[in-house]
Amino acid sequence: MPFGKNEAFQFQTVTTASYVHSVDYASESEALERSVVNNLTLGEQLALSYRVGKHSFGIRGSLSWLDSRSAREGYDNISAFDITAGANASLNLPQNWQIATDINLYSRRGYNDNTLNTTNWVWNASVAKTILKGNLTFRLNAVDILKQISNVQHTVNAQGRTETWVNSQPRYVMLHVVYRFNVMPKKKKS
Repeated sequence: MPFGKNEAFQFQTVTTASYVHSVDYASESEALERSVVNNLTLGEQLALSYRVGKHSFGIRGSLSWLDSRSAREGYDNISAFDITAGANASLNLPQNWQIATDINLYSRRGYNDNTLNTTNWVWNASVAKTILKGNLTFRLNAVDILKQISNVQHTVNAQGRTETWVNSQPRYVMLHVVYRFNVMPKKKKS
């Protein structure tokens, strides 16, 4: 929803709800046991952005609640929250310079296992310079400046906990060189 003078502000909200009745088989011994897990997830996302001239600024936040229940023996019921908040800015400076940055908080609380209860701040930034009438751009990106992203991800699905190892470098700096060229089509002879 745009609002304000010249519609400089933009507000966005997304409300979500889902219910998953998951049936599977699980076993802690040789006999298979029917496993029924009911997952209710409720979420709300809010975002506000502001544009002034060639500059833009924004904030956003989201809250998601997971309620996971099962009568299966040995299943630990879950009532947990995932919270995300962040801010970003993009400034177009004189002489074709651009600076952009964003910082985000990712927080998880209420899980039975402390490896799932995490708080991470992720800060990214970039600086760019455009030359040759906008056709050549040099951009230097820095990702995860605070070194808070882990290559081990813990998630909870309908039947249990999953641990995923990713072979990647979450923290890095990269230089981009982008050359743009336009080729006009030849005119057809009549």
